[in-house]
Amino acid sequence: MKRNTTIVIAVLAAGIVAAAVAAWAVKSFTGSSATDQAMAQLHAQPLVGVVLADNPAIEARLRTAVEEDQRAPQATPRAFLAVSEIRRTIVGPALAAADDASALAVMKARADLVGHLETTDLAACRQFSGDGIRDVNKLDDEGQRLFHAMLTTMEAAYRSGKANGKGKPPTNEEFAAMLRSAGFTPDDFAKFSQAATLKDDELCKLEFRIDDAPSKLPEDKRGAFARFVIAH
Repeated sequence: MKRNTTIVIAVLAAGIVAAAVAAWAVKSFTGSSATDQAMAQLHAQPLVGVVLADNPAIEARLRTAVEEDQRAPQATPRAFLAVSEIRRTIVGPALAAADDASALAVMKARADLVGHLETTDLAACRQFSGDGIRDVNKLDDEGQRLFHAMLTTMEAAYRSGKANGKGKPPTNEEFAAMLRSAGFTPDDFAKFSQAATLKDDELCKLEFRIDDAPSKLPEDKRGAFARFVIAH
């Protein structure tokens, strides 16, 4: 069971925050926009703008990373690393403490987006399941709307966790048990370790099942499951 739990964590490690923030940010940061414009775009985004407003020192470091990336681009943009650090140290812990309703709203928004991508853009769906959608602007209008809606629910969950801090995610072992309770089989767990080799439609279906899993769980387990997923 320990190995299966590790696989689950690895699959979810890129998580909703990386998908919704880091990949989007890299696209903005590596474009032709001036630094001020790039930062203004970030401030206008749900979740991202709130996090930056709450953490002036983080914003200063992020601005420096943006400037360095524009001056001397590198394979892994400095801004991506900076945003990933924000996810790990600031956003993730807040999401882990969100209340049930806020966390479950994020999961519903995830499922809505993945369900749409499953029928319209399997390549983007695969990216969402991994390290994030490369270019949100290439999604169709409905896909962009759903992505924005997902960020909005994440902002609400972030605010909830930061203000109240009463939610608690399950342990790795408890999360794996919840997956089994939601209908995930040993074959499904095996797929987690083979994610890189799965076809786009197979991986997208697996992603949707994870995002929709709260509906398959007892009511008293749903919030904890959601917090685990959105915080990683």
